[in-house]
Amino acid sequence: MLQKILFGGLLAVGVMLVRRRANVQADVTAVTPGSPAVAHVALHYGLGRLPASLVIDVGSAAGRLGSATVEGGRRLIDIPLNGWKEEALTVSVETAD
Repeated sequence: MLQKILFGGLLAVGVMLVRRRANVQADVTAVTPGSPAVAHVALHYGLGRLPASLVIDVGSAAGRLGSATVEGGRRLIDIPLNGWKEEALTVSVETAD
């Protein structure tokens, strides 16, 4: 009986350790012009555990225009863009536990 309890406990700990972090994707859904312009970013999470925090960088061919650090689980974030000239934007996301 004790073996079954220990095996079950070890199995549960093993599953928790290998449970992977959720894949996070980000899209710019709109940009509000102004001074500064604001990028509206939607965050999409895959299966797995949520990260503790996210660093979202918005940029263009000219370089990085804005950045934000938020807690994991957020769905929408507004990021001010410094020097945006109505050009195509890219988004990158880094996660931290």
